[in-house]
Amino acid sequence: VVEFAGALSAAGSVGVGATVVVGVFDKNVKASVGNSGSVNASGTVSVTAENKSTLDLLAVAFGASGSTAVAGDVNALVFMNSTQASLGGNVTGANAIRVRANDDSKLLNIGIGVAASGAAAVTAVAVVTYFENKTLAQVLDKALLQAGNGGVEVIAVSREFVSGDAAGMSGGGTAGVDKGDVLSSIKIALLDQHQEFGPSLAGVNGVQQDTLL
Repeated sequence: VVEFAGALSAAGSVGVGATVVVGVFDKNVKASVGNSGSVNASGTVSVTAENKSTLDLLAVAFGASGSTAVAGDVNALVFMNSTQASLGGNVTGANAIRVRANDDSKLLNIGIGVAASGAAAVTAVAVVTYFENKTLAQVLDKALLQAGNGGVEVIAVSREFVSGDAAGMSGGGTAGVDKGDVLSSIKIALLDQHQEFGPSLAGVNGVQQDTLL
């Protein structure tokens, strides 16, 4: 997803360029076998949730005049993402059981303001980012799993790249003022849960792994 906003203002006396961009991204990916499910297979039983998201937000404002120039940007971005893989019920006859949740998220939030004037130039840029990401792999309560030499594997993998940047530049013959503010809130949850129930699981190998990149 790419969002772009631009403003250009040029005047002999007063030039004002301003942009306001607000973006809300909410995505949920889920792969699941519920507690009422029943699977009988001789090979590998896999429950996999794959999620790849890219969101770029860019705003540019430019103001120019012979007397007073003002350029301003306000970027507000909310990113909420969830990836879940879960296995329940009865799984029998399998050589291996795999429960995997994989997430790869990239977020860019950039605001740029430029003002140029013969007398006074002012730029103000504000960038606000809220990022919440949850990656979960789990075996549900009361699940009964039977696996051979391949064992049971529960893995949650999450990769995030988050960047919020503000840049302001002003040039004036008399005065130039620029201000940039960045406010970011980042919340990441990476979970795997592996639970085994039933007397027939004595030979099952359980493997748990968390990876956060």
